[in-house]
Amino acid sequence: MTAVGAVIHKIRDSVISPPSDEALEAVDELLPEGDEFVSYLLRFTALIALSAGIAAFGLLADSAAVVIGAMLVAPLMTPIVAAAAATVMARNVLLLRSLAVIVFGVVGAIAIGYLTALIAGAQLVSVTNLPNEVEARTFPGLLDLGIAITAGAAAGFILPRRSTTGALPGVGIAVALVPPLTTVGITLRVGADEAAANALLLFLTNLAAIIFAASVMLILAGFRPDGERRALARRLLVTIVAVVAVAVPLTLHTQTTIEEASLRRSVTSALNKAARASAF
Repeated sequence: MTAVGAVIHKIRDSVISPPSDEALEAVDELLPEGDEFVSYLLRFTALIALSAGIAAFGLLADSAAVVIGAMLVAPLMTPIVAAAAATVMARNVLLLRSLAVIVFGVVGAIAIGYLTALIAGAQLVSVTNLPNEVEARTFPGLLDLGIAITAGAAAGFILPRRSTTGALPGVGIAVALVPPLTTVGITLRVGADEAAANALLLFLTNLAAIIFAASVMLILAGFRPDGERRALARRLLVTIVAVVAVAVPLTLHTQTTIEEASLRRSVTSALNKAARASAF
């Protein structure tokens, strides 16, 4: 068998074969049930508050290093990957619980960003003078979608393989989750509604793309619903629609950004030519 044939055979066996018990346990451990879920939610609340606080201060201080630190602390990747696993396995209870935790984290991070800007950022930011780290999260484009899809695929690959879990923090750094949400709070505080909408679009892009890409990787790892397979097709269709829904405004935003950059280059070139001509 050739090397290509061996790879194809390995992929086919992975897709057909059910996941191992270890892989299933990894999914079950994402979001615990019963009394353990209460303990998990308390830890999640503490981490979302701390990561959002770190991100908000880093954004206001215009410090990329501090913002990266917030990405490492952020706990949102776990319920997002759990939502992907629940989508693939048609586990409605897990999906609803995951989405509820995500919404809770989103609201909490936005609130922390707003309060931080209210208390510490009154003299630092305004509608016309946002820090660079804040502005960087208010211009989402198609590159952000590509990053989120790749990061989601990495998360889906890592999840059922305990030997690779050490790489998961890298996924959290690669894709921004909490910083865009705290940016929403900061920009809402100073009245920059359009910037807030763009920052929220960046988070929704990451959310939809990670769930979709992680779902695909879990399918390739052999995960399937216990019952009706058509449920898997319907759920994947929903994730695809979500990705397309965010891709449309991202495409328009990217096109606008390219046009504005082209216009600035043209204006700069014309001014330089005029300046050289006047020098003679």
